[in-house]
Amino acid sequence: MTITLTREEAQQVLDALESVYGKGKKCDAAIETLRARLSAPEPEQTRSEKMREAGITRRPKGWSKEDEPEPVAWQPIDTAPKGKIVLVHYKNRLGNGRTMRARYYLPETLESDESESGWADEGWYEESEAYEYLMPLEGEPTHWMPLPPAPDAAPPQREWQGLTDEEETELIKKWAGELVFEVTQALKEKNT
Repeated sequence: MTITLTREEAQQVLDALESVYGKGKKCDAAIETLRARLSAPEPEQTRSEKMREAGITRRPKGWSKEDEPEPVAWQPIDTAPKGKIVLVHYKNRLGNGRTMRARYYLPETLESDESESGWADEGWYEESEAYEYLMPLEGEPTHWMPLPPAPDAAPPQREWQGLTDEEETELIKKWAGELVFEVTQALKEKNT
């Protein structure tokens, strides 16, 4: 069995092992293996991976421009997901177009101190990271689109390769050998 972790997850495992077991304990081999794997440079991306990351994909024979998927564009509001933050477009009371981050709240999903029931009305509410109070939109949205990734969003991390079956077996044998040795030493000390 092979377990695959991201580098961040592997670092968390390493930190946990070191904090629980410390140095000079039975898990030194595992800690050293993890440390070595984490300090190794990430493998070079293949040409295909670089192309895929850049959004370039190979096209099958007979592919035409008409087969290209539509770019993300404004869609009718009736196709918008409920309960997910999206961009919406609507006209306010003055007839001016507005584009906002918003979420559609279903009945009894948004608490409200202003209503007797304790729940806000179903509908579209402006979503802002600046404040917690959510306000209903001033108009009814006509279109929506998914949120784009933030400009400073980190690219997805490549998966960190876990131990192979052989490496895992080797470590288990080593740990078992160290455990047998420690048990033997403890028994000798206790009985001499």
